[in-house]
Amino acid sequence: MTPEEHIARGEHAKRLLDDPLLKEALVEMKQAVMESWAALPVENTAQAEKLKHLLWATKQFEAFFVAQVGGATIARSELLQDTNMQIKAEAVTRRING
Repeated sequence: MTPEEHIARGEHAKRLLDDPLLKEALVEMKQAVMESWAALPVENTAQAEKLKHLLWATKQFEAFFVAQVGGATIARSELLQDTNMQIKAEAVTRRING
C-alpha cells in the first residue's frame, strides 16, 4: 500500500471514529456488556468469560480503526520527510551546478 493509500485509509477511519452513530454504538455495546456482567451471579463463570470475550472483541474492533489513524499519521510524516529530503537534495544540486 502506498503512503497516499495509508493516509486515505486513516482519514476514512478517523471519519468513522468521529461518526456520532458509531460512537453511540460502541458505547452502548460496552455498557450492555458491563451491565450484563454486573448482573451475573458470581458462580456463572462461563457466561462471565463469554462477556469478557465480547468486550475484548468490541475493543479490538475500535482499536483497528485507531491503528489506521495512527498509520496515516506515520505515512504523512514519512511523506513530509521524503519531500523535505528531496527539496534539500535539489538545493544542494543547484548550489553545486550554480
